[in-house]
This record gives sequence, structure tokens and C-alpha cells, in this order.
Amino acid sequence: MPDPPAGAIAPDHACIYGLRNQTRALCAVSGDEDRTQFLLGTLGLACENEVHLIQHNDSDDSDDHDRRYGNNTGGTLSHVVFRHPHEIHCMATSASPDAANLLATCYNVVGERSTRMRATLWRMDREIMQSVSQRSGTTNLDLEPLVSLEDKFSRFGIAEILFNPNGSLSKLVGHDRVTLAIYSLAEGMSTAVVGSTIVIASSPTFNSSPSPSPTSPTARSPTSPPSPNAAYTSGGFGIGSAAIRGFAWSPHSGGLGSDAQIAVVHGASMSLADTRAARVTTRVPLPAAAATVDFNPNKPYQVMTGHDDGVVRVWDVRSVRSSATPSTPGGSGPGGEGAGARCVLEWQAHSHWTTRVAYNRYHDQLVLSGSSDHQVALACIGSVSSLPVGGSDSGGGGTYYSSEDEGAEGGGGEETTRPAVTTRPPRLEDGVLATLDHLEDSVYGLAWSAADPWTYCMSSYDGRVVVNSVPNTVKYKVMGV
Repeated sequence: MPDPPAGAIAPDHACIYGLRNQTRALCAVSGDEDRTQFLLGTLGLACENEVHLIQHNDSDDSDDHDRRYGNNTGGTLSHVVFRHPHEIHCMATSASPDAANLLATCYNVVGERSTRMRATLWRMDREIMQSVSQRSGTTNLDLEPLVSLEDKFSRFGIAEILFNPNGSLSKLVGHDRVTLAIYSLAEGMSTAVVGSTIVIASSPTFNSSPSPSPTSPTARSPTSPPSPNAAYTSGGFGIGSAAIRGFAWSPHSGGLGSDAQIAVVHGASMSLADTRAARVTTRVPLPAAAATVDFNPNKPYQVMTGHDDGVVRVWDVRSVRSSATPSTPGGSGPGGEGAGARCVLEWQAHSHWTTRVAYNRYHDQLVLSGSSDHQVALACIGSVSSLPVGGSDSGGGGTYYSSEDEGAEGGGGEETTRPAVTTRPPRLEDGVLATLDHLEDSVYGLAWSAADPWTYCMSSYDGRVVVNSVPNTVKYKVMGV
């Protein structure tokens, strides 16, 4: 089968999976680098909820060359289903190979009159996780509850939990609507105690005015992004723009970009917090309200944010400037004023709210973004990545000459050196490489595989799940072949 053209993804390379209930929660099994596995949590109000473990399997006609270079050869999905007692809003897994079966869920207890969220750590059966292909279709499996996280510090409950991306299990970080909580996790997962808290935002204000549906992209005209001071929806209540909407934990060790740093987006601001000092170190005004943030896994000091105006922005958090004018793929545009960060790149990825952004953990030139416009965009940011696309930082393709010592004896027995002609692979341009429209509702789940650098999973609110791969033509340019 010929490769699809650049910027296109052949539909037969996508594996589609459907949930019976709605979903907002999706994450990769971060600690397993041998199998491409993802977890999805359902959001059913009046029914038993579930955690679906899906595994992407190579097709039978994949050979060693295909696996090495990630060629699109299709594939199949296997799945098993665990019972979960409540509707799941968020999930996270540990990056430690020894704790790949550890799962954290944040959920709302059905039947309670309050909107308070709860968070629990669970253990999945390791044997089941390692034999999903053989057990595919098995349902009603049990999760082993380990510990529920203390939330006395909060009026609202824990909305989201993160494990240390370096695999350490000594600490967890969670947040409610205004506060970060740093948990100390006991060996054996028997207790999780709040060691310190960091107030990120002012207390949210409530109003009784109707809020736009979070699943309908027509609730606001894409050409008229909301004011940074507009109300947002959470648990059925309109809350002020100061509420926390997303956070990320730095995977880097040492210095400013160390694994003690947390990036938090709240309204039209981004705060950088130090978990060791338990304080906010930097606040960065943003040009538009943001809902999602991610750290570059290969380049310290770089974070990416997704905004309500459909724009994705990349920031250098080392730079201290009063204003910034970033480069823009396909044009130029105004950047945001920031103290302690500089916007180095931005692009119009979507026509509506950007709900998720994610760096490729192996090739940070490639990033994904999801939106309430029902689409997922695959983009290249090679100009600001840790390594130039195609191994060259000089622009497009072509030929160049390199000196190569042939070691040949000739004439008077002297060594001769002659130039060798080498073809340089064309470089990917910054900007959107492909737009995926497999989904029919707002995109709330987006994750790269921990095992395969070219595979990713996306899910929409209506329960549709798609596992797909980066196009071959893009892969070859990234690898420089």
C-alpha cells in the first residue's frame, strides 16, 4: 500500500473503539514500554461506570522493518473492562515500570447533593494487564482500592491527580479549583497525607446564569473567543476565570525546570509552582484563557498551552520579558505579555476551545492538540524543539558535500580524499501537519503511547475512541531517512 501524502492520514490505519457511556478521562499506561495500552473512564450518571483497558496490537503482516520504523500496517484493538463505582472525571497512571498497574481516578459520587469530588488510588491485576490480547472482551473485573486521598483542605474536592513523570512514588500532586496539594505517599500505598498546599488562584465566584454546554462547539461562535474574565463550567456551576483548569508536572531534574516544578493554567494566567518550597515562583499573563498545559519532555524550561481562542502557544519559562512577539507558522501574530516566560511559537490549531495538548515524549518536534471543534491536530514545532527535524537545522532538503577518507592507495601510494555527495532529507515546516476528524463530539481525551513513539489515542465526549499513528511520510522526515 502506498504511503499517504504528507498531511493526510489513511483512515484504514485508525482503530476505532466505542464506549456505551460518555467519557472525559483518558490516559496512557505510562509505566509499560512494551505494550501500547490506554485507559478510559466512563461518565455515566445513573449506571455502573467502567475503566476500559485497551491495547493496540500490530497487524499480523507487520515485519521487523515495520516495527522498527513504525510503518502504518493497521492493527487491532484488544480490551478488558474493570468495574468502577462512580462517574470518572480524570485518570492518571504511574510512570514507574514497577507500578505500571497503579491507577488514580478522580470521580463524583453519584447520589450526593454536593458537587464534591473524590480521589482514590487503585491497583489493577498485573497478570490481566499483561494478557489483554488473550483475555479480550472480559468484563466485570475488579479494581483493588488502595487509599483515598485526603481532601480536608478543600471546599470542592480533588479534581485531578498527577504522578511524578520520573516514576517516583514518594509524592503525588493534586488540585481542586484553587489550590495545589502535595501528597506524601507511604510505602505500600497505605496512606496519602497532604504535606503542603499552594494557593494558586483566588476563590471562584459562583453565579446562577446559564453556562454554555461543554459538549457543544456552537455554544460560542469560534470567531468570538470568550473574554478571559468569562465564567467557565465546572460541575454545573459557573466559576470565575481564576479557577484551575489544567496542570502539568515537569519531568526534568535539576535547575529551574526540575521535577519539583508544576505549571498551572487558570483563566488567562499560568503559574509555575515549586513543590519543595511550596510556593508560586512565577505568574505569567496569557493572551487568552487557557485550559491545558504540558511540559516538553526533552527540553527543559519549555511548556505548551492550549487556549480558548483555538491557538496553541509554546513558552520559554527561563526568559524574563515584558512582552513577546512569537513566530507564527504561516504568518505572524501578537504574543502575550509575560513576566518570567516568553512565547516562542504559536499557531491557530482549532476553530474553537483547545481542550488538550500533548508533546510526543520521544520526538518533541511532534505535538497533538484536541478541541471542542471535534478535531485533533498533529503539528510540527521543529524550530523550537530539542532536535531539528530530520537531523538538520538549516532548513529544506537538497544535497551537500562531506569529506570522507576513503583510505585508498593509488598513484604514489598516498591516501586520497574525495567529497561524497549526500542527500539531505527535506525538513518539516512548522505548523499543522494533519487534522483528524474521526470524532463527532468535543475532544477531551488525548495521549501518546508510552511504548510506541508514533501511536496515540484520542476520545470524544460521546464515547468514541480512536487509536491512530503518525503518517509514514512525517516519520521518515523526523528520523531523517
